[in-house]
Amino acid sequence: MSPDSAPAPAYVIDPAGGCPHALNARLRARGAVADVVLPGGVPGAVVLGHEALKEFLAHPDAAKDARHFPALHDGTIAPDWPLRVFANAQGMHTADGADHRRLRSLVGNAFTARQVERLRPRIEELTATLLDELGRAAAEAPDGVVDLRSRFALPLPMSVICELLGVDPEHRARLHHLSHTVIIATDTTPAEVMAAVRELVELMGTIAAARREAPGDDLTSALIAAREEDGDRLSEAELIGTMRLMLVAGHETTLNLIGNAVRALCTHRDQLALVREGKAGWSDVVDETLRWDAPVSWFPFRYPARDLTVGGTVIPQGTPVLAA
Repeated sequence: MSPDSAPAPAYVIDPAGGCPHALNARLRARGAVADVVLPGGVPGAVVLGHEALKEFLAHPDAAKDARHFPALHDGTIAPDWPLRVFANAQGMHTADGADHRRLRSLVGNAFTARQVERLRPRIEELTATLLDELGRAAAEAPDGVVDLRSRFALPLPMSVICELLGVDPEHRARLHHLSHTVIIATDTTPAEVMAAVRELVELMGTIAAARREAPGDDLTSALIAAREEDGDRLSEAELIGTMRLMLVAGHETTLNLIGNAVRALCTHRDQLALVREGKAGWSDVVDETLRWDAPVSWFPFRYPARDLTVGGTVIPQGTPVLAA
């Protein structure tokens, strides 16, 4: 970075996490752009704050395609760098320009409102079952305390996304384990993460092959069948990348949203009272939680295709940038 004054030392990100609000406050004190060291010792940057993010994310030279990240390809970064799983994925979230529009169109042809609506009864059934089990577990626990995350917040969205994707029951436990290792766990080694990524890709391929052989009323079957007017379809890598995106976007975000919302209501009883008294609805709780304590604090990655100035700070070309 090259701001007008001497830059502060780069902040070393702890992969084990911590309070994202406290960390973002410390980084924002440095300005709209902060130097960071990503896990694995890779230098990067974070863009923080609403106006700075609007400016950066809308810039035509803020690319999503990892070909704009030279260090990923020239041997500078180790092959087992755990964040390669985000950079190397093929899908809408890593495509630019015409390629992004093509992928978005293909996925849009498959991911319809009807695909989501058909799951409504099943989601209601799953929710009721999990809540009943949560109540029984609380009644049986000596102190009446149960883990909301493992017993409700995680199995609900994971079950829903598996049904949406048409994942056969025998694969669901392994899919859950692998996605947890790749996306959520903070105590895994780079080698463990890369092994889980390889197995996850293989498992997604197995799921796709099963749906090719026996198509169903599910998103994977629809993605396989989707085509544009010129007959273009998703490649195998794009199909697997899109399935991975749906898996992550479909369960981690909802998992964290449920946890953040319950924690917020339990620590702000006046807000909980508004809901219980009918003065606010649960949709209001969802919207306010998304605003106040978002499920994802930082989103990887954008890469400046040339040196960009944001908030008076130059972000050098090819820097991996987190949107905070």
